[in-house]
Amino acid sequence: MKRFVSSLMLLGATAVPLAVAAQEAPQLQAKNRSLGGSLTPAEAPKTLMSKSRIASRTVSTIENGDGSYEGVWGLIPGSGVDASEWVQRFVLPQSSGTVTEAAVCFSSDNGGSFDFEFLIFSANGNRPGNELDRIGFRTPQLDALVVECLQLPEINFPTTTDRYFFGVQFSANDDLLVLADENSPEEQPSYVRAPGVTGFERLGGASTLSGFEAFRNLAVAINFDDGDGAGGPSGNTDPCVADAQTLCLNRDRFEIKVDFATPQGDSGAAGAVKLADDSGYVWFFDQNNVEAVFKVLDGCLINQNYWFFAGGLTNVAVDVTVRDSVTGFQQVYRNPQGTLFQPIEDTSAFPTCP
Repeated sequence: MKRFVSSLMLLGATAVPLAVAAQEAPQLQAKNRSLGGSLTPAEAPKTLMSKSRIASRTVSTIENGDGSYEGVWGLIPGSGVDASEWVQRFVLPQSSGTVTEAAVCFSSDNGGSFDFEFLIFSANGNRPGNELDRIGFRTPQLDALVVECLQLPEINFPTTTDRYFFGVQFSANDDLLVLADENSPEEQPSYVRAPGVTGFERLGGASTLSGFEAFRNLAVAINFDDGDGAGGPSGNTDPCVADAQTLCLNRDRFEIKVDFATPQGDSGAAGAVKLADDSGYVWFFDQNNVEAVFKVLDGCLINQNYWFFAGGLTNVAVDVTVRDSVTGFQQVYRNPQGTLFQPIEDTSAFPTCP
């Protein structure tokens, strides 16, 4: 599993000073900033990385709360607290499937770029149980006092029960705040803790924390795929046919098509050139100008997956569609407009062996 959401909507948080009374356990204290009325994020999440699954299966977006958010929350910095963790319980439509992506909404009082981790815990009744996974990300530069929603792909967490806690951890001393729904029903319990300082404390109407009485839900959503990518209903299983815009790699099993768009409005299908059985490249405007290179490798003997690698020499919007012509399973990798094409090293791209 990659260490690095289906969509989680959250906000980063600033950290917490712990008020310590004599002979008493440390108490978490809230830092709150009102958004000045109900806020519904108007823009789609910005993509940090760029992978999505497409197949003829059911993908459910699960979100708690009413979809609008009234405040951003964190813990007051100081008192040696190194980090804060914010998690909320999700009830999945079935026990077997994969959480593929998450979306997270952050705000910052002063702006900046911050590291954070996406968290997955088992559910022990209404409370978080054992930590199961954490995946690292970094925000782009955030403007001060602005809500920024981020898409977190490549979660790829296989589920075995229908209840988990999902959330984020960030430095208690970073200038981050997590988006919060303060007036919807408390559909699923939410918790916060400072690791190593105190256990999880429940938020919401039952909260024992000072300043959290009005809190109800984290702004969190996840994408849940009810298939495991290794069977089930098939998509398009037509053979790959190479042409001027199509690469057929790895014994002609994997079809690669690339679309591009420039800020000026130019768009189209990329030209395709095969280099070897497992590799090729594409061009956009001039056939002598390489824009991106691709490779598909057979990793079935290593981890029961076919691997997809890519490297780009462009910062325009790019959609790379890779289809397994044997199973119909398809992956789409997207590079946002104005973003330097990031290397792709996806060693779990196609769990479709042999």
